[in-house]
Parts: sequence; C-alpha cells; structure tokens
Amino acid sequence: MPMRALAPLVLLLGISFVAGSGCRGGAPRMATAPTKPHAGESVVVRFDAPVVSRGMDQVWVTLVPPSSPEGFVVDRVIVDDGATEVVVPAAAEGTFELRLHDAYPRRSHHLVGRTRVEVERPGVAQAEPPPWYW
Repeated sequence: MPMRALAPLVLLLGISFVAGSGCRGGAPRMATAPTKPHAGESVVVRFDAPVVSRGMDQVWVTLVPPSSPEGFVVDRVIVDDGATEVVVPAAAEGTFELRLHDAYPRRSHHLVGRTRVEVERPGVAQAEPPPWYW
C-alpha cells in the first residue's frame, strides 16, 4: 500500500510521526545560559529544536556530577512537550553534567543527551561601594 494511501488511516487512528528533532527523531542539542552560572542561580537550557515526547512518556533533565551513574538523579525537571527551553537550578559550584532523559515514567531513566556545565562560586556582595563611586 503506498504511503499516500496510508495517510488518512494514520490520521484516523490518531497516530503521529515526527520527522526531524526532538526525542523521537533524536535528542535535541542543548546549550546553557549563562554559559557559566553561579551556584544558587538557575541555568536556562535551550534546545536547538522543540522537544517531542513519545505518547504518554515525559522528557526530563537533571544536573548531576559527571562521574555519577546514568540513573542518578538530583532534581528531575520535566520538559513540556514542544518546549525549546527549560530552567534548572544550580545549587552547588563545580563541574556538572546536564543530562536529558526520555521515556519517563515507563522507564525511570533513558539517557539521550548530555552536556557539561561549569557552575562557579556564588558572587560576593561588596561591603562598601567601589572607590570610583565616590
């Protein structure tokens, strides 16, 4: 049966196919802003394409030490279907890995993407104004 003839059947059954990016067609690439966040701030994770989940599965991210096992989770931040960015808290300073997972809750984790994040120490407020202020 030609693909053109299957299209009405696919629409009738509510089956959808997504070509391109998202977690169905491959994990989207991630970039962070700021590129070097400070501890206590949030990291904005931007995806190069809208995130697309599979059926009832959810896509989520977590910020973890790079040496931790794939299933290790600190905070699970759910990514809305179709989102192009998500906000993740960066509690401590150090080198971390931002991990993108899909297939939740069917599977507790399924790692599909990762990127390194350097979290710097928190900024320190000055007790007095700088000399140029006066």
